[in-house]
Amino acid sequence: MLISCPESWSQFNFCNLLIVNLVSSLPLDNLITCLCIFILLKKKNKQKLVILENQIDEKPSVVDPHSQYFDPEVRPNDYKILDVLGETKSEYTFRGIMRKLGMHQETLSRSLRRLHELGLIHKSKLGYRISDKMQNLPKNKEKQVYTPLLLSYLPAKITVGKIITEICGRWFGNLRWMGISEDDGQQTLQWIKEDGLFQINLKILPNYIVIETNTNNEKDKDDAISEAYRIIQKIGVLCDEHPIEINNLTN
Repeated sequence: MLISCPESWSQFNFCNLLIVNLVSSLPLDNLITCLCIFILLKKKNKQKLVILENQIDEKPSVVDPHSQYFDPEVRPNDYKILDVLGETKSEYTFRGIMRKLGMHQETLSRSLRRLHELGLIHKSKLGYRISDKMQNLPKNKEKQVYTPLLLSYLPAKITVGKIITEICGRWFGNLRWMGISEDDGQQTLQWIKEDGLFQINLKILPNYIVIETNTNNEKDKDDAISEAYRIIQKIGVLCDEHPIEINNLTN
């Protein structure tokens, strides 16, 4: 009589002992009944095991919004970079990405090189930007909220292009340049404080500019206003004899 071998030697030895005892003490019909019960119990346990394995292996219903775009070589840090560059039509410098994400420069360098080789980002004169095939990258995080600090109207002679050309890439006081983005035709220039405590944005519209920050701390907000006036001062120089009117939006 042949039976299938159990999963472990302890079970196998137990089965052999059971069969010997049954053979020596039970009639043939009772022996056959016991063996049938044993085989049925074993099959039932195997079915439970298969169901449990399927439950363990079952993948979560939440799908990574990036998965349809990426090569398997793309790493978690690469996702963070693509999220930053994919916020809007953004172009960030190497240092700007490093400061925004708090990423080590060697780690960032490897990620940027890998993303560039995969064709997911491009390098431009202003920094790095997302490639055309990644423009429809799904957003997987909430948009950050900024508080307006200063509003200034611009004279007609000052164009958006002139402001961008003159102050893109510049540092102001403790502010370090990060990058530029475009959303619905609106240009936004971005800086971050050297210690990373807050970010300053300069939004440029056809007739006026708005400077905003992402900090809610009152002390940091005072520092942000002081830094914002440095940017306004530079734009004022561009206006020459046409002074600009400044409105403090925090009063």
